[in-house]
Amino acid sequence: MSALMPDVSLAPVRGPSFVQTLGVAAIIAAVVLGGLGLDRVIAAPSAGTVGIGGTVTLRAEPGWTLVGSASDGKGVRLQKGDAFLNAIIDPNVSGSAADILVVEKRSLGDGSAQVSFGDDQQAIVGIYDAAMVRFEAMVSSSGGSGNTGIVDGELVCVVVDGQSVVVDAYAPQGSLVAVSTDLATMIQSVGVTR
Repeated sequence: MSALMPDVSLAPVRGPSFVQTLGVAAIIAAVVLGGLGLDRVIAAPSAGTVGIGGTVTLRAEPGWTLVGSASDGKGVRLQKGDAFLNAIIDPNVSGSAADILVVEKRSLGDGSAQVSFGDDQQAIVGIYDAAMVRFEAMVSSSGGSGNTGIVDGELVCVVVDGQSVVVDAYAPQGSLVAVSTDLATMIQSVGVTR
């Protein structure tokens, strides 16, 4: 070394540089945002229009698949992620939608350890009289595993040409909100095939 230039040694650069880090972040962002975009463009599977019973139908939104019957081989059961929708025609109840809701709430309360209901609401579904209520229930898993959890749900009763249509939807606590628009659209689609 010369007297004019002091002995300076530079420390080696360790780890990724800022430019490399920025490049990796851009690639990750492109993959994530591209996946979200594709999710909206590619059509999700759908059960389409399904028969609840007789001539009464419900139109499933994209992403909802038919996974079986609702109960005792009657009605339909749809699923999207961890949310479920059951729709049946209950021949054992009749009257106004509000009358049917009272009976169905009692039935739902008998089957679960603890159910809390919100306020009953009257509505019109298409051209049909309807009543609904939101609920929260503590449930135990089937199969004797002893697992319990809380679900959020909606119970909707619609009188379609004199038939008592009962729709219940539920998901783990906090998850029902993610499908609330789908549920509203599917419930509005309940009607008679002519």
